[in-house]
Amino acid sequence: MPEIRTISNDDFFAFVLDRLGRGETVEIPLTGISMNPLLQEGRDNLLLAPLAPDAPLHRYDVVLFRYGDTCLLHRIRKINGETLVTRGDAINSVETPRRSDVVAKLVAVRNTQTGKLTQCDSLKWKLLSRKTVLVKNIKVKVRRTFRINLKG
Repeated sequence: MPEIRTISNDDFFAFVLDRLGRGETVEIPLTGISMNPLLQEGRDNLLLAPLAPDAPLHRYDVVLFRYGDTCLLHRIRKINGETLVTRGDAINSVETPRRSDVVAKLVAVRNTQTGKLTQCDSLKWKLLSRKTVLVKNIKVKVRRTFRINLKG
C-alpha cells in the first residue's frame, strides 16, 4: 500500500497550481462540505482542467479560483462582465472573484467507491447542477419568507 503523507493546504495548492500552470489536468480528492449534496468529501475526486484566459465560462460551471490567500472550488451563479458571483451549493455566502482569478474548471467527477466517471458537459451533470441550484434557491426563499431553519 502506498505511503500516505499529510501536507498543508498551502503546499497542496502550490502543487496543484503548478501542474495546472503547466497545462496539465489534475485529479484531486474533494475536501469540505460546501458543494454538498452533488459533490461529497470521501466519495468524489475532481478532475480539473486548466483554464485559458479566453476560455468561455458559463453559469453553473464549477471553477477553482484564487480567493485571498487560498483557493476555492464553487459554482458560478452569475457573470457580470469580468466579475463572477460564486457560491458553494451548500452555503449561503457568495464570493466575487475576477475572471482572471479562475485557474481551472471542473471537467469530470470520479466516484471513488464505484470508479464511475461523470463528465461535467454531460446532460446528466447539467440537469443535476441546475436541480441542485434550484433546490438551494427554494430553501433560501422559504427560510427568508418564514424565518425558519431547514436542515440541509
